[in-house]
Amino acid sequence: MKKLALLVFQNKTEAWAESAAEIYIKKLKPFADFTRILLKSPQYDREDRHKKLTKETEVLLKALSPNDTLILFDERGKSFTSV
Repeated sequence: MKKLALLVFQNKTEAWAESAAEIYIKKLKPFADFTRILLKSPQYDREDRHKKLTKETEVLLKALSPNDTLILFDERGKSFTSV
């Protein structure tokens, strides 16, 4: 069985979003060993966006192992559909 981990930067989550994530994780369990890892997003002012991205990059790289495959989701990236 494949092992999948979703690393997520988050500060706060709405209750409905947390509930939806848990339901989705349960649906994935029969197909993959899936875990969600919450990473603490560094706190910076909006003007310090570059500093925040740099720090998030450092945190993410520390969480990865040399044999991991990284797939990055970005709001400016290419969109895919399941159909």
